[in-house]
Amino acid sequence: MIDVATAQAMARDQARLSARQGKVPFQVEPQDFYNVKVFCRGIPFLGDRPSVRHPAGPPMWKRADVRVYLPEYPYMWFFVDSSGWGADDESALSVEQFANLAGKYTAAANAAGYQVGFGTAEAGQFQVRVAPYLRKVR
Repeated sequence: MIDVATAQAMARDQARLSARQGKVPFQVEPQDFYNVKVFCRGIPFLGDRPSVRHPAGPPMWKRADVRVYLPEYPYMWFFVDSSGWGADDESALSVEQFANLAGKYTAAANAAGYQVGFGTAEAGQFQVRVAPYLRKVR
């Protein structure tokens, strides 16, 4: 099992690496939620980056709090099972539960005038924390 300090150190290291590689959040569209396995595989590991700017220069993505558009969700980030064996009654969301909540979050943020992207912020042995990123639609 990975301890908290190790997970946080990995997130900081990954933040630097993903910045050098020019990785940006996975921007979602409504059709992305139909195949949840493909949707989840598209989410990059961005580490602990509070904001992300693509080298080509589109508007900056800013990490957001899940609870702004999903007030009933108890955490700031999506806490998701990454093993593929998670059940619906566990504290970490199953892939299907995550895709369902991410779809609701995306619809609410889109209605408020934001594009939504997702990036993995921290990774443990069997769970990941997935952060939503927003950027204003012009």
